[in-house]
Amino acid sequence: MKHYGDPCIHCKNHHDDVERGDCTGSKDNAIVLKYWVKKMAYEQSNGADLVRAKLSTGEIIEEGCFPQMHWWRNGKYKDAEVVSRGSF
Repeated sequence: MKHYGDPCIHCKNHHDDVERGDCTGSKDNAIVLKYWVKKMAYEQSNGADLVRAKLSTGEIIEEGCFPQMHWWRNGKYKDAEVVSRGSF
């Protein structure tokens, strides 16, 4: 995992205060950097959008998000970049 931000959101240290190399902080502090909607609710039988997201840890996740909860403007997705399918 790489450091992200100054101070780093994973380990809470400023860049000038850390050794060179990977971050040893917590993955629990990761944020969504960008996402795209893999399948819309109307294309599925379960009524949830299937979202693929890239986290600040470098991980890629997929999860179902219910449109009625306005997931794209609340919580972890509100500051993330919306990208096209081939972006990551």
